Amino acid sequence: MKRIIFLTVFLLSLSVLGMAQSSGTYTAKKTSTKTVKTYKYTPQFEKGWNLRPEISIDFPIKLEFLFSAGYQINPYIFIGLGIGVASFRPDIAQYSNAPFWYTTSFPLFATCRANFVTTKHGFTPFFETKMGYSFGVIGEPLNHISHQNFSILLGAEPSGFYGHWGIGGNYRNFDLLLSYHLLSYFVEELSFSSSSSSSSKNYYLDSHFSISIAYNIPIKKKN
Repeated sequence: MKRIIFLTVFLLSLSVLGMAQSSGTYTAKKTSTKTVKTYKYTPQFEKGWNLRPEISIDFPIKLEFLFSAGYQINPYIFIGLGIGVASFRPDIAQYSNAPFWYTTSFPLFATCRANFVTTKHGFTPFFETKMGYSFGVIGEPLNHISHQNFSILLGAEPSGFYGHWGIGGNYRNFDLLLSYHLLSYFVEELSFSSSSSSSSKNYYLDSHFSISIAYNIPIKKKN
């Protein structure tokens, strides 16, 4: 009888030790998993304010310099406001020989960026949009002949809707972005003949692709 009691106590002791060892292994694995998940949130997407200078090359050749400031709500969403200055040449035949910096536009826009994934390797793909209004400067007039009436183009003004939609990737605070742009503008034209004269404004929508490089500057709070 004593032997049976001793054997029972011995087996129970082994069972308790086994359960304790199993529990310890599970805790270690669980802790390790939590550490990996926490590490996946890269520093450039920490909650807080950010500044973002950007340079864009558009096709056909145009240049655009943008600057935005906003708030990183969480590792996935950024919202902000921005301003810029850009070159502009109308995409119509009369301006085919105009220089790429024919006239100047000043966009004012709201921006939103959605990060698809954040990884411990530092590379994050994202989708970005900018929408707002562009204030334009009228360029120098160009002359042309239209049918039997002589017409003078009084210049183009890139004023109106301004929008970008693009996809890109972020690595260590640097962004590379491919965007599709829309910009409305109008051209004022004066036509005259020996008997009459008239003026009109013709509205157009310019669309093109661009490649942009930007840098995110987190604003650190002082401790």
